[in-house]
Amino acid sequence: SVKIIGENSFNGLILKSLVIPNSVSSIESMAFDSLTVKSIIFPDNIFKISSDSFSHIKKIKKLVLPSKIVQIEDMAFNCSSLVEITFPKSLKYMGSHIFWYSRVREINYLGKKSDWENIYKEKDWNSKSLIRRVKCIDGDIKYTPITLGEL
Repeated sequence: SVKIIGENSFNGLILKSLVIPNSVSSIESMAFDSLTVKSIIFPDNIFKISSDSFSHIKKIKKLVLPSKIVQIEDMAFNCSSLVEITFPKSLKYMGSHIFWYSRVREINYLGKKSDWENIYKEKDWNSKSLIRRVKCIDGDIKYTPITLGEL
């Protein structure tokens, strides 16, 4: 069974939807580069999303990340079609430029504000993004968006 989705595995494919098998625990760099898809369903046991995993994906609007994810690496969601994302409470690390040129304005976080503050985030995790707030279960954390100009 497949445990890792390797680099460039779905590069440039056009799909209606993608269901990642339950056996997968890691998504490698650029695994879904330039994929065209409207929905992706993750299994709960994925723990890491590598750099550029979701670069240049077209048509996807919303992602709900799996409940055991602990690590999101640099530029993971460099995807201009993405507008909504949900992070689980299990998240422990966020790399640089996570939302590089994406249209995400809010992050839905399934933990408390104090949990969010305890996630190790690279200082430029939200650089080149439109993030305005993180919606936690006990209230919001506001951010000043960075002006991107035309996307």
